[in-house]
Amino acid sequence: MVVDQILDVVEEAIAVRQKTGRKGLLGSAVIGKRVTDFLDLNEIIQVAAESWFQGAGGQVDDKRILVAEASAFSRCMLRSGLEMAGYRVLEAENLEDAVHELEGQPVDVVVAAWDLPPEGSPALLAAMQRRPEWEKIPVLALADSNKPAQSAAARKAGFQDCQGKFDRVRVLESVAQLVSKAASAEAETVCAGEVR
Repeated sequence: MVVDQILDVVEEAIAVRQKTGRKGLLGSAVIGKRVTDFLDLNEIIQVAAESWFQGAGGQVDDKRILVAEASAFSRCMLRSGLEMAGYRVLEAENLEDAVHELEGQPVDVVVAAWDLPPEGSPALLAAMQRRPEWEKIPVLALADSNKPAQSAAARKAGFQDCQGKFDRVRVLESVAQLVSKAASAEAETVCAGEVR
């Protein structure tokens, strides 16, 4: 779970005394002289994303996504969501690592943090555009927020899309769309080659 701030960590045996009929809540209990609500994460996940526990299966199993992000915590969160959706995930913490991963094996989509060290994800995009074998790989920029100005700047720089770094649902939707578009473009190229 992503929270704004950790107030305290308490290790304590707890018996939830006040049950609730509200969806997403197990109930309440007193901890450290404070009434604390307990979330039913299983219920919340099932309501928010019914397919969470099913995996995507099938068509995405062979798709590789490169996540380029300096923060190990953010990479872990992104990796978790993408793997649950059925993708194979590669990781890079800076521009040099990202280029190394791209050289090592084929990648279907790159997901790159806007502030990727040392010069930001536009430097990674520029490096990819200089290599014919990488220039058609779709790149999703990850901004620290969903502000329209950041999204506009990313599209102007040449990214196919820009999403907020912690908006798991939109990131997964965007990756799925980019994978689908890349597969369609590849199929059209193959068909055009056969016609010639």
